[in-house]
This record gives sequence, structure tokens and C-alpha cells, in this order.
Amino acid sequence: MYKFWLGRFVRGDKPTKKVQVCALTEVMEDLKEKYGSFLDFYKEMDLIETVNLTNMLPSKIKDFQVTPFAVHGGGSVSKISTKRTSATASTVFLIECRGKKVIYAPCDVKPFPNKSQLKKPDLLVLGEAFPEGPLREGIVIPEDNPLREELFSMKEVEELMERLEAKKTVLTHIEEEWGRSYDDYTAIEKNYHGRIRFAYDGMKLTIQ
Repeated sequence: MYKFWLGRFVRGDKPTKKVQVCALTEVMEDLKEKYGSFLDFYKEMDLIETVNLTNMLPSKIKDFQVTPFAVHGGGSVSKISTKRTSATASTVFLIECRGKKVIYAPCDVKPFPNKSQLKKPDLLVLGEAFPEGPLREGIVIPEDNPLREELFSMKEVEELMERLEAKKTVLTHIEEEWGRSYDDYTAIEKNYHGRIRFAYDGMKLTIQ
């Protein structure tokens, strides 16, 4: 992170650049509540600066335009208990460049924002979807289980793609809990004729 520790503590060198940590105001407040001491430390070391984004207000990064969309009413299931926690601040990002649109929606994005700007993406990157059928150790997620409020079923992924008119979707944040192998995911992909793919480490995507 632009830091030479020996130079800092011996010569008093300062980092040549700061990393911008950008988030919607409610997300930033959530981060500060959970990880405030880390952010304070990195700020003190001149390694980061925080930037509050405004909902649906685009920002420019070189040739890219990035627009954040707040997710309202979302939450997450506690890993300590089976109860759903209070609403979690989250964001869907629309990334545009040279007439192409990518939606990056990694986690806690249910209910998905219903905005016209998000229509007809060339690519939808979506997190937290689970495959159909019994999962690891034969477990099936019941219809009334709180996990279904946070995670997308494959049927819901298809419905979201239809609503957005997304050309292609890549599913990421794939959990070991699902108990599927790479071959299993490859077989599932065949059911969607190239419209849905499962991410893997090192995956590169080209938008045409």
C-alpha cells in the first residue's frame, strides 16, 4: 500500500499515494462501526482517504463511469446464530465504458434495485447464488429459511436476468458449503447455453 516501512520509521518518508476507500455514506458508516480502528490506523499512516459516494451519482475513473445504487431493505444472516441481522447497507455498481454496461453486485443485494439505468447490461456479475438440489451433506434450504432472503436461487437468477434483460451473468462468491465440484458447475452451465457462468480464480472476461 505505497509504504516502505523502513523508510517511514527511519527517514520519516510518507507514502507517495493514498488509496481511496469509496462507499455510499450508509455503507461507510457501517464499515466504520465494524472496522473503524483499522480505517483510523491506515488514515493515520497516510495510506488511505475515505470518500463518501452519493446514491445514483456517477463518478469517473479514467474512461469508466461508475454509479452506485443503494440496496434498501437488505440484511444478512448471522454466522453465529441462524437469525437474520438488521438491515445491512450494501451497493450495486453500474460500470460503463464505450457504450458497454457491467453490473457488479457481489453481496447483500436483495432486494435488487429496480432502476431503469440498470436495464440491458452486457454483463451481470452477481454474488451469493446457490445451485439447485441437495447441497453439502444432502442439505436442502427450506422455502421459509432466512438464507433464502439473502441468497439467490438459480430460478431467481434467471428471473433477475429476464427483468434486467442481461446478456450474460457470472456468478461469484461460490461457497464450499454448496458441495459442488468444478465439473458440477460446468455441467450446470450447459443448461443455460452460455448465458450463465460460474466464476473461478483468475477468470478474465471480455465485453464485446
